[in-house]
Amino acid sequence: MKKIAAIFFLTGTVLFAGEITLEEAIARALKHSREVQIAEKKFLSSKIKAKQAIKKALPSLVYLGNYQQSEYERMQAKNRTEKQGEKIGYRQSVTLTQPLFQGGSIVAEIQGAKYYESLFEIEYLQKKIETRLKTIQIYSHIIRAKKELEALRYSKKQLEQRYEKQKVQLELQLITRTDLLKTEYHLLSVESQMEKAKNEIEVQTENLKIQMGLFKDEKIEIQEFFVPKQCSAKIDFDKDRKQAMETSMSVLSAKYRLEIAKAEQRGRAGEMLPEINLFASYENVGERRTFNQSRKDMEWIGGVEVRWKLFSFGREYDSYKVATLEKETQELSQEKIQDSLRLKLREAYLDLCRLEILRDSKTKALETAELNFQMEQEKYDAGLISVVDYLDSEKQLREAKVSYYQTELEYYYAFEYYQSLLV
Repeated sequence: MKKIAAIFFLTGTVLFAGEITLEEAIARALKHSREVQIAEKKFLSSKIKAKQAIKKALPSLVYLGNYQQSEYERMQAKNRTEKQGEKIGYRQSVTLTQPLFQGGSIVAEIQGAKYYESLFEIEYLQKKIETRLKTIQIYSHIIRAKKELEALRYSKKQLEQRYEKQKVQLELQLITRTDLLKTEYHLLSVESQMEKAKNEIEVQTENLKIQMGLFKDEKIEIQEFFVPKQCSAKIDFDKDRKQAMETSMSVLSAKYRLEIAKAEQRGRAGEMLPEINLFASYENVGERRTFNQSRKDMEWIGGVEVRWKLFSFGREYDSYKVATLEKETQELSQEKIQDSLRLKLREAYLDLCRLEILRDSKTKALETAELNFQMEQEKYDAGLISVVDYLDSEKQLREAKVSYYQTELEYYYAFEYYQSLLV
C-alpha cells in the first residue's frame, strides 16, 4: 500500500504562487479536498475501531456500587398497627472478567475490524486518485480554452487585416459589398467564440481555485505541461492486466468487503454458541445497612461463568442467515468488479491507442491546414479564388488548431486514467 501511495501522490507542502504548474495544482487539491479529508477521517476512525476490537479480548475491571431505599411497610396486628422503617441497603463489588470463549465472535470482530481498516485505507487512496484525475481534467479544460482563445485571436487578426484590404478593394470596385459582409460575419462569429472561450477560462479557473482551496479573488496563472508521445509503447497490456486483477484498488476493495462479510457470518454463528468467562470479584454478598459495613464485609469470589441463550425464537439464526446472504452477495460483487475492471482496462487501453493515432492525424491535419491557408491567401490576393473559399480555409485552420489541442489533452488524460486503473 505504501508503494501505491508513493507512486501516485505528491507529498509535501506547496507554497502558493501566482503562476502554478499541474503538479502544484494536484498537490494543493490533495491537501485541501474535503472528500479526501473525509476519507482520511474514516480511515483513522477505522484504525481506532480495530484497536477497540482487540481490546474486547482483554480483561476488564468493573466497579459496581449500589444503594437501595424502599418505602416503609405497615404491619396489621389484632388491636394495633405497627410501622416498620424504610429499607436501606448497600452493595459493592470490584470484578475482573476475562473472556475465555465467545463462540468465535470476538475473533471474527477483530478480523472484520482489520479488514475494515484496510478497506478504508483503500477508499482514502481512491479519493486521492479521483481528486488527481479531476484536477487534471479541470486544468486541461483551462489549457484547451486558452489555446482555443489564442487560435481565435490569430484568426481575428488575420480577418481584420483582410477586412481593411477589402474595404479598399470595395472602393476600387474590385469586390462586391457581399464579399465584405461575409468577412464581417466571420469576424462576429470569431468574436462570439472568443467570448465563449473566455467564459470557459473564467469558470474553470474558479473551479480550479475551489479544488485547490484558494480564495475566489486570488489571481493564478497556469503553466502548460508537457504531453509525452507514444505512451502506448511503454505499456505491456497483458502484464498490466494481470497485475491489476491481483493488486488494483478496486479488486482489493471487493476482496476486503467479502472478508468483512465472512467475518460477520462467523460472528453471527458465534452468537448461537455458549459464552464462557473467567471472573474474580471482591464484593459483599447481600445488602448491608451502612456503607462502612458493606465495605468491611467484602470478600473474594472467583470462578467461571457460562452463559448460553437457549431460546429466542430463532433470532440469532435469522441474523446468521442474513450474514450468509450478505457474504454470497459480496462474492457476486467481487466477480462483477473483476469483470468490470477487465473491461475498463481494455477500453482505456484501446482509447489511448486510438487517441495516439488521432493525435498524429491531427498534427498532420494542422500542418496541412497551415500550408493550405498560406496558399489560399496568395490565391485570393491574386484574385484566383472567391472570398468564400478564403474564409473557409481560415476556418479550417482555426478548427484544426482547436482540434489538435483538444486531442492532445484528451490523450494525456486517457493515459492518466489508464494508469489509475492499475493501482
